[in-house]
Amino acid sequence: MVLAFGARLALAPLLGTSATFVFFVLAVVFTAARIGIGPAIFASVIGGLVATYAFVPPAFTFSDPDKLTNALAFLAICAAVILFAWRTLAQRTQYEEREEKLVSEAREYRLIDAAQDFAIYELDREGRILTWNKGAERLKGWKAEEIIGKPYNILHTPESRATNAPGRELKIAAQTGRFEEQAPRMRKDGTIFAAHVSLFPMRDQNGDVTGFVKVTRDISDRSQAGKAILESRRRMEAIVQSAMDGIITFDEDLRIVVFNPAAERIFGYTAGEVLGSQVTMLFPEASRQRQGQRFRDFFTSGDVNRPLDGADSTVALRKSGEEFPIEASMSQVTVSGERVGTIILRDITDRKTNEEARALLAREVDHRAKNALAVAQALVGLTKADTVEEFGESIRGRIASLARAHTLLSQSQWRGAPLEQLIRDEILPYAKELQLTLQGPEVSCSAAAVQSLSLLFHELATNAVKHGALGSQDGHVDIEWKLASSAMIVSWKERGGPRVLPPKRQGFGTKLLRQVTGRQLDADLNFDWNPEGLGVEIRLPRELFLRAGSGSSPDDATPELPQARATGDERRILVVEDEELVALELSSELSRLGWAIVGPAATLAEAQALLSHGVDAAVLDVNLRGRPIYPVAEALRARHVPFLFCTGYEMVDPEGRFANVPVIRKPAHPAAVSAALSDLLKSRAH
Repeated sequence: MVLAFGARLALAPLLGTSATFVFFVLAVVFTAARIGIGPAIFASVIGGLVATYAFVPPAFTFSDPDKLTNALAFLAICAAVILFAWRTLAQRTQYEEREEKLVSEAREYRLIDAAQDFAIYELDREGRILTWNKGAERLKGWKAEEIIGKPYNILHTPESRATNAPGRELKIAAQTGRFEEQAPRMRKDGTIFAAHVSLFPMRDQNGDVTGFVKVTRDISDRSQAGKAILESRRRMEAIVQSAMDGIITFDEDLRIVVFNPAAERIFGYTAGEVLGSQVTMLFPEASRQRQGQRFRDFFTSGDVNRPLDGADSTVALRKSGEEFPIEASMSQVTVSGERVGTIILRDITDRKTNEEARALLAREVDHRAKNALAVAQALVGLTKADTVEEFGESIRGRIASLARAHTLLSQSQWRGAPLEQLIRDEILPYAKELQLTLQGPEVSCSAAAVQSLSLLFHELATNAVKHGALGSQDGHVDIEWKLASSAMIVSWKERGGPRVLPPKRQGFGTKLLRQVTGRQLDADLNFDWNPEGLGVEIRLPRELFLRAGSGSSPDDATPELPQARATGDERRILVVEDEELVALELSSELSRLGWAIVGPAATLAEAQALLSHGVDAAVLDVNLRGRPIYPVAEALRARHVPFLFCTGYEMVDPEGRFANVPVIRKPAHPAAVSAALSDLLKSRAH
């Protein structure tokens, strides 16, 4: 300002009263540009006063009104100059600050990228990755272009993601200003390393969180803590991964966080399919709500462990929708202030099946043993002989035949028996190998036919010993069988024995042959009383036989329905029994005791058909060739016909539908059956 005054004063002789304020305006511009806005304002005021007072005539006075106008105009020009200078200085300052910031950020990025041992990256408020330094690429294995924009929980282990640990980290950092821990983290290739992680929030001018900065350092080999973390995890993983039992861990929100390989095999899910899902999904839908409440109650109970029991807790659900039995226990621990539950379980389907099979086997063994005794009892009751010796010999032979049949069935686990072996076993006790010729294809007979066929060939063999070819040293028996389209045809031919004469009466042996073959096997039996030797042709249903290796035995053939044998006003009793000898003895003895027999029926279809004949009572075997008698029992009850069970089973009806029905255990005496029938009819009359 002094220079402006001096210059104007020096040029006063030349300029006179013109350009009074020019030098002072220039001084204000210079002051604003070089010194600042404040000094420029001060220079404006001083310059206006000096210029007006010293150079506007009349000089050295303010009495002229035009002087005030000129001074105000000067001040307005100076104000415009100062405002322009202020705006220019502000823009320059902003530019310099921006340049400085860019330089600073570039310096920071260079420093961050130079930190090769640290993964340093920025997150937005939702946890998506915004920046990614070189150290992060080296430590995590992800390139910047692969990872930026992804949620940062991808860097956590599956168990950590399942418990929403990444979300809790962000929450804690936002609330406290920092989150820090040492824990396992995962690389792109799935490998796990021990990490020291720090998480810091970034805030705006209002203090609101705008994002986060995450710093991660690999401490796997650099500290005892890191080594301990990895070693602990390796031990736990080895235990969990190799366990034969399913191990399932879940958090307080019931989200699954661990699902080991055994659990994958048991349930059919992969770990990736269930991690983070509700643990109740592994139980049937009907029990999920109760199961969830049971888990929550366990967390609040304070119990360390307890068995997982209860009807709905011992049944789980596979991915396929199959329900299956389990044996399980659950426990809980507190980790980093949070409770975690673990279920250890095993699939006991095979055990249950084996237990049920053993129980069934025990029942079947008991049933078959009693049936065998009942058959033996029937043989004793039906066998007739002139002397005690003949009686004993007949009984011993027939019981031995039954024993051989049961041996064959046992050897094949009750699947049947080879026909040739069955024939040999029954005939060779009474003949030499040279006296026997067997010819036919390799076939097996069904389990249901073994006992009856054994008795059939036993009777033929003993008859040949007493009256035919096997009673002579030179005698011979030729047996041939062949499979036709609808039948198995067995031919028995004797030669070399005494002259054959037709019998004058039908003995028990012949009656037994016809009863066994005709009823139980649904067979045709034709005798040829050739004087040179007895011939017998036996036609059996083809369904009773299978070629060797062709599969399991077929269902029993259904024989022609028996005829009701009741007459007059006798009390009509339906007899249902699939063991023909037992049925024969029971029917004969009940008939002798005054009962009229309807049947006997050997199959479910026969029994149902005979109901139409009208009966007063019934005796029912429980198992008819593998099928339960319950439909017939239901039909009898619907008709208000009293009945009783005669069976070898200890448990007749597991469901308890016939709890009040009398049961007589085999082997049963016909007189006991008769007495029970009388009691039934008396009760009905009352």
